[in-house]
Amino acid sequence: MPRYIPVFIIIILFFTSLLAIKCPNCGHENPDDSSFCTECGAALKKSSNTSSGTSRYTSSYSSSDILFGPSIGIAQTKWTLTHTFTYQDGTPENERKWTDYSGDTSKSDMYIGGEFIYGGLRQGIGAKAHLSILLHDETNLAVGGIVNYTINAGSVFPWFGAGIDLLNGKIEETDDESKTFLLLGFSGGINIPISGSKMVIMPSLKYDFLCISGSTTTRSFTAANRYTVTEEFKTKANLLQVGCGLGFRF
Repeated sequence: MPRYIPVFIIIILFFTSLLAIKCPNCGHENPDDSSFCTECGAALKKSSNTSSGTSRYTSSYSSSDILFGPSIGIAQTKWTLTHTFTYQDGTPENERKWTDYSGDTSKSDMYIGGEFIYGGLRQGIGAKAHLSILLHDETNLAVGGIVNYTINAGSVFPWFGAGIDLLNGKIEETDDESKTFLLLGFSGGINIPISGSKMVIMPSLKYDFLCISGSTTTRSFTAANRYTVTEEFKTKANLLQVGCGLGFRF
């Protein structure tokens, strides 16, 4: 299992724990849709203001809320390179195939970009589009979209979802051409409105671990006037991004 998956699960469990409503009488935590405490039976207050006077943002936000703003963070890209030889002299039983080398190349650096979110301040299904410029020695570009589910936890809005990314860039500085990969992964985060303003803080985690399509190159030639040699160069990629955006509500 990739080492980032347990971290992602922990974050999602943390977001889910924010759903509970604490009873003002006995302190027992109840499900978000509860009207009465399951422990002592006291009524659970659900008003537009909490006891501290902080606004519960659901009363002022609608399903048409759109968030847009810049983002910054740390990105790690990892490429798995495999070089395979196949020798064949015309008969299947004499075919020989082996991997000459297989290795990983990883790079970590900052990224800058932007995010566009629909429905980020309400409970329900929403969507998110993002663009990231990965500031490696050879600049890489990631662009994609996420279908997510946002949870209304009062003054904060945790979310999780799945989406795809197109990752484009050069694996090595010496590469003549950039390569493009289609990736699938999971994301999670939390949207935190700033009271009294239209700004929203948006920390998030995104991990694309499944390479749907990558770069495969093959070439064939004849060796010793007998064997047909096929070389296959196969590259897979995954992407981890941890960062924070500053959104503006429209």
